[in-house]
This record gives sequence, C-alpha cells and structure tokens, in this order.
Amino acid sequence: MTEARFAVSLSTERWLGDVSSAFPETTFRVRSGAAGDSRGVWLCWLLAPEVAPVIDALDRHEGVDRLTVLSRTETEAAIQCTDEGGGLLCRAFETETSVEFPVDVTGGRAVIDAVGEAGRLTAFGRLLEAEETAFEIESLRTHTAPYDRLTHQQHALVTTALERGYYDTPRECSLTELAAAVGLAKSTVSETLHRAEGAIIKSALKLADAPVSSAPGSTR
Repeated sequence: MTEARFAVSLSTERWLGDVSSAFPETTFRVRSGAAGDSRGVWLCWLLAPEVAPVIDALDRHEGVDRLTVLSRTETEAAIQCTDEGGGLLCRAFETETSVEFPVDVTGGRAVIDAVGEAGRLTAFGRLLEAEETAFEIESLRTHTAPYDRLTHQQHALVTTALERGYYDTPRECSLTELAAAVGLAKSTVSETLHRAEGAIIKSALKLADAPVSSAPGSTR
C-alpha cells in the first residue's frame, strides 16, 4: 500500500477553488463527498473570521446547484453543497484513488491524503498533469511492514493524543479536549483513533504470532 499527500492548486473555474481563493482566511474542511451521474454532494465545515459573506458567495455561485446550511455561528458553519460534479475529488474517484477525509482547502489550495495501489496514485497524478493542474507531492510513503499501516491522519492524531496525555493513566486529556485541539468533530476523532488502535493491535498480534527463528547453535 502506498500513501501520498498531494498539495493541489484548485481551478477558479470550480466553486471551491473560486470561493476559497476569494476568502483566503477561510478554511473549507470537506468532511465527506460522493459523486455519481455527473453530480456531486459535499459536506463541508467552514472556519472563517466571519462566515456570512462566505455563505453568501457560495449561495450566489453558479457552480453550486444547491446550498444547505446545516448549522451556523459567526465564525463556523456546516454546509452541504450539490454541484454538477467533475471537480478534483471526482477525479480521484475516477482513478479509484482512496481519499482520506477531511480534505482541507485554504486559499485555493487543497491538501489531499490519498491511499492505495501505487499505480492508482500515479494515474491520479497523471490525470492532474493532463489537465494542467498544478500540484506537488509533499510526501510519499510505501508500507512494507504489517505494523506500518497508519495513514497520515491516524499517525498525526495518535501522536497528538500521546503528547497531550490521552493515553496516560490517569488520562490527562479527554476526547473532547483532544477534538478541540485538532479542530475535528469528537465523533471523527473517536472513529479515527479506533481505526488506528485496531491497526496497531492487529499488527502487534501478527508480529507476536510470527515464528521465531533460532540463531545458529542456540537451543529452544
């Protein structure tokens, strides 16, 4: 399994690239997305000094077919956008590249963690090149051992949890405090940690069950 982090400059011809470029201090955190039949549905979390003008710009944008505001404060909002599809994340889906959500977009630049076969990630990169989309690969990692299977998000979250004492006894950091520290929903943090812990435990058990070879001349 190969994991790559793509930093991609979004086209201003699409609503996400256009509006995020117009409001560079706003973070668009794409929490989930689905595309099919030339349409896309995206759940986003907005973090901005003031969300009202950002929502107004999205509502007026011709690339957004439908905008639903799910919750809102002065500086944060949860929204759902429906568009005609064909955007960057749809391109990843076309190449069967697995995208790890959330995807953060700031100032027209998206940071995408993608996981899968090396060939599929290469196909995604070539597709971006063919469309003359500027991008950089910030990191590339190939998993070669059963215990090296944490994604970027899982590794970062587990590291932060360790640093803040989430795994200490007694616990020095609650799940709520950890979620606030990393800027994610409590449910997302819980699920991500659960998956990471499961991967670590399964890897540890595989290593424990592996046969141990005796050194020459030793006895067992």
